[in-house]
Amino acid sequence: MADLEQKIKESLEYLKSQFAAVRGGRPSPKLVEDISIDYFGQRMPIKQAGSISVNPPREILISVWDRQAVSIVAKAIESSNLNVSANTDGNLIRINLPPLSAERRQELAKVVKKESEEARIKIRSLRD
Repeated sequence: MADLEQKIKESLEYLKSQFAAVRGGRPSPKLVEDISIDYFGQRMPIKQAGSISVNPPREILISVWDRQAVSIVAKAIESSNLNVSANTDGNLIRINLPPLSAERRQELAKVVKKESEEARIKIRSLRD
């Protein structure tokens, strides 16, 4: 029984992490922190290359610790599926998030619904 509870908790934690990566009305560091970059032959998330902060209402700031990695981080952000552009200023990268359109909100609602349905199916299969 304890094993079942642990697996259900893991499924719910995974679902929470997936929801955190979906862009809502406000910016969140979780949108960009796990984007992978290739830094001198090693794959690493952006959160290991610099500090990430939010500047309300719709801006994410990334202060990259190594000046040589700024262009690498900016390219990784622009090639991600966030559909944003990264503006560099020295070691600082600014990401301005446009307001959500009605189409994008519908797309995000579909993603959330799909993720929650997958989690529901997984939990159901664990119980059986």
